[in-house]
Amino acid sequence: MVTKTTATIIDATEARAAGGELCAAVIETSGQPVLSCYQCQRCGGGCPVAVASGTTPSQFLRLVSLGLADEAKQSPLLWLCAGCGTCGARCPNKISTNEVIDELRAATAGRGRVAEGTGDIPVFHQLFLKQIRYFGRQHELFLIGALKMRTRKFLKDVDLGYKMFRKGKLPLLPHKATGIPAVRSIFKTRAGTRKGAGER
Repeated sequence: MVTKTTATIIDATEARAAGGELCAAVIETSGQPVLSCYQCQRCGGGCPVAVASGTTPSQFLRLVSLGLADEAKQSPLLWLCAGCGTCGARCPNKISTNEVIDELRAATAGRGRVAEGTGDIPVFHQLFLKQIRYFGRQHELFLIGALKMRTRKFLKDVDLGYKMFRKGKLPLLPHKATGIPAVRSIFKTRAGTRKGAGER
């Protein structure tokens, strides 16, 4: 009997043999049996962003399983994935592609070019996680300000922002979060896991 842990080790070994050290690390840290995908396309039929990204979850898994890290990093799905979990729910082998994507995002954030059509999503992703790490929760107005400073797009969506502010959707002051040390501990543990898996 092949356990999930054994299958994950086999996946990582075969991906590394294919020349994809980064993909091997992603498989290890995500814990997903990537090579169990037999391209049935059920995940693609339910993915809400497959059409927009031009890549189905199964196609993305194929890139990872072959160790094609550069191609996977250039896939729009890497940043357009909404993390809804539909892929894992529909997969007969219980592969959550969104978890694989999360690991590859973390391993490649801020490094090199990103796929066309993803706009400022990678920058937004980094700022979002940074706020969660240090403040324990998100403050929308602070996030918007940080995003404007990074992208220099000061007038983009000003009308929408004003409407949200008038309706009380953008509070001036953040709510105090509890358990911040625990949140930071989670980030520290995940970072250690990735390094232990040979993050590149």
